[in-house]
Amino acid sequence: MCVKDIVSKHKHVAGVCLPRRDIYGSCCSNLLGNGSRWGFVLGLATQPFWFYTSFRHRQWGIFIASIFYAIGWAIGVYRNF
Repeated sequence: MCVKDIVSKHKHVAGVCLPRRDIYGSCCSNLLGNGSRWGFVLGLATQPFWFYTSFRHRQWGIFIASIFYAIGWAIGVYRNF
């Protein structure tokens, strides 16, 4: 199987978006747990990955939850910076 077949079947979505959103998500929770305000920024930065993945795979519940998470992260950024 060549790279063109993999890209055409959208298998790159799971290979690119999922590890980034999981790694960044755990890092931002660790930052917030240690009292750093940068966890809000990192949490807000993960939201495009959640939006893209949930929209692409038609997981509407996760997509709506991502909107509320993005609002929460944005409020945290606004209040701390």
